[in-house]
Amino acid sequence: MGSNLPYRSFAIFRNYYASKEKSLIPMRSSVPITILTQPPLSLKQQALSLKLRMEHFVRCTKRAVCGQSLPPSPFARGTMGGPAAVRNSLLRGLDQSGISYRYNPPEFSTTSTVGVLSGIDALRWAIQAKQDGCIRRLIAGPNLVVSALDENGILLDPSIDCVITPCPWVRQMYLEKAPVLAGKLVEWPAGVDEHHWKPSQQPDTRQYDFLVYAKFQEPENAPLLERITQTLKQRKLSFHLLRYGSYTPADYLTFLQNSRALVFLSESESQGIAQFEAWACDVPVLAWDRGLWRSGTESSPASSCPFLTNENGLRFKGENDWDAVLESFLLRRSEFHPRDFITRHYTLELSARDYVKICTGGENM
Repeated sequence: MGSNLPYRSFAIFRNYYASKEKSLIPMRSSVPITILTQPPLSLKQQALSLKLRMEHFVRCTKRAVCGQSLPPSPFARGTMGGPAAVRNSLLRGLDQSGISYRYNPPEFSTTSTVGVLSGIDALRWAIQAKQDGCIRRLIAGPNLVVSALDENGILLDPSIDCVITPCPWVRQMYLEKAPVLAGKLVEWPAGVDEHHWKPSQQPDTRQYDFLVYAKFQEPENAPLLERITQTLKQRKLSFHLLRYGSYTPADYLTFLQNSRALVFLSESESQGIAQFEAWACDVPVLAWDRGLWRSGTESSPASSCPFLTNENGLRFKGENDWDAVLESFLLRRSEFHPRDFITRHYTLELSARDYVKICTGGENM
């Protein structure tokens, strides 16, 4: 009898909410924002989610009692780059700042201000909710579409109050594709955890002069990588070659803490979170910046290092200027202060507060 108690409790919970679902009125609270990466669950869906979580908990408990390894959680948040990194950065920044928020709540507990970070289905739900009068202010981005006209031009919907882009070149590309967005676009890069991404306590013992991070996969870029590594060998500069997708975040931190500088090779970056992490470790960046974004038949002026400044590194365009820029970088290495750049502008807390200001239209939190 005791073993059936959790399921009986769940049945009571399910039946109660099923009877109330149509009569519940969406609540509006003093919580500043709701953050979505998926459509909010209805009460029936919420009950099903709870049932699945309970079943997963029971499976884990049984395996733990038997001394078996635990199954992977289907509810865990991703941790690697892109949308997952932006989401985790924002949520942790809000937590550290003591700012109240609701992340992917059920339908009945969304607040009047909603920010959709990613997930086209979540944005479709939010647009409908805004049209139904359940949302007062709707913010979209930065991880929803590549081009402003993707997904049948959903970003052009008049229900959206603000569209977030991660950097200046993406904002400009959106404007060129959809001039109607003028006045709605705002830039917001995610912050980085400066307490986790930090220099080694013994910086003088760094093993490599350069960490060479090759993010591109295209064969046409192989000659550039070969030229870079050959130059470093000829100049007797030690380096480690790191290829995109071949490491964990912990590996990347270790390599950064053991490197004096980073050569960053990517065709384009909407923010370049890996560069932010390097700067937080006080590692300046020497970035290949060809100045072009391509996707199929589309192309646009772009950057692979949109937040690079004279304080945190230098850029080169290709093989023709690589040697000259490398020489300048080596001569100026002591002038770079990349960690200061991060702590002044792009910590988790600073970026989270900037996001909330965008969502609330600059109102006091």
